[in-house]
Amino acid sequence: MDVESPYRDRSAQRKLKESLLSVISTGGYDHTTITDITKQAQLSRTAFYNNYHNKEELLQDLVEDIQEGYVQSIRDSFGKNRTVDFAVFPSMKPVFRFVAEHSPFFDYLWSGNASTKMLLGFYDFFVQMYKTELNFTPITPSGDINMEDTAEYLALAAISLIGYWVRSGYEYSVEEIDEQLQRLHKEKRAGWYFLDPEWTKSVWSERAECLPEDRRIVRTRDSIHAAYLSLVKDDVPEEAITVKSIADRANIRRATFYAHYKDKQQLIERMVDDFGDQILPQLSVSPHQGERGCMEACDRLFAAIDANQAFLRALRHPGIRQLFFVRLSRLLMDFYRQSQVAISFDRELYVQYVSGVMLELISSRAGALIDVTPFRLTADKVIHLINQKEYRLTVI
Repeated sequence: MDVESPYRDRSAQRKLKESLLSVISTGGYDHTTITDITKQAQLSRTAFYNNYHNKEELLQDLVEDIQEGYVQSIRDSFGKNRTVDFAVFPSMKPVFRFVAEHSPFFDYLWSGNASTKMLLGFYDFFVQMYKTELNFTPITPSGDINMEDTAEYLALAAISLIGYWVRSGYEYSVEEIDEQLQRLHKEKRAGWYFLDPEWTKSVWSERAECLPEDRRIVRTRDSIHAAYLSLVKDDVPEEAITVKSIADRANIRRATFYAHYKDKQQLIERMVDDFGDQILPQLSVSPHQGERGCMEACDRLFAAIDANQAFLRALRHPGIRQLFFVRLSRLLMDFYRQSQVAISFDRELYVQYVSGVMLELISSRAGALIDVTPFRLTADKVIHLINQKEYRLTVI
């Protein structure tokens, strides 16, 4: 925070941050005014400007408080030991306790009202935290797996677990959710991610029933999809890709577009669904194939992602990227809910965890494909990382 004022008041800052959370939780951040914030805090506008230049600075101060506190809760989980070797996952009670104590913030983050910028910013924070605050190394590595390779994998796994707990309304106590995490870590294995084809038949049969059979409908939708991809390929800005521009490129009337999709968002959702239809079948492996089958499935997954480079170019647009994450996450959760793997903890926690990890794996591969992020993990490294249970963690 850059404000330098002799009138800065920590008590006022605390009230303003609490007020901001309260107001944006009901009305959203974009529509919140400084008057709304000061009225809720029962402070004057002068008191606000003595502490902050604008609401953006107030929000940034709030987020930084949460981030600093979260990092400290990670450190508290390891007590006085800066380096810990563990085959049994250490207690994360300080982390869960911190989340519970700051529930208004985390409730807002997962409420659906938080902005794309805020969500992606917090995700980036998790990634950077694993890269800069913690050195997380397998004790018995297979090949060169380092923190650069694993930071995003770990970040989304952590976000998935916390998000599940928050969205459940903190159904479990701090002690109970920590126990669930211990069991998850102890039991996790590659077979969680690659399911028996017999379990997932219902997913594909239901999806097939939803697909249009009329060839004219299929041709028109293919034309609309191709038009959108053509605009993306030509680097047309996201805001300039409108229903009109798509219809013009497809050489159809706008009325024809609206006969198939109510708006551009529904079109993108349909294309994400099509992407899911191509990649999710690659995650099916018969039990007798074992770890080798999982690695082969991982290679098939990468090949299916690579084959969709034209569509994935759209992920350069932040709005499309957020929609992609949300939609694909739902598809993955529906897929993993078909699993019948034997576990001793909450099955929905398993669904959230494996969906989050797989979403990160797919997103990282997609990002590398369009030159957004590097991608170094090969199939054998992915499987080893998933199976790895013994780590050495150093707090930097």
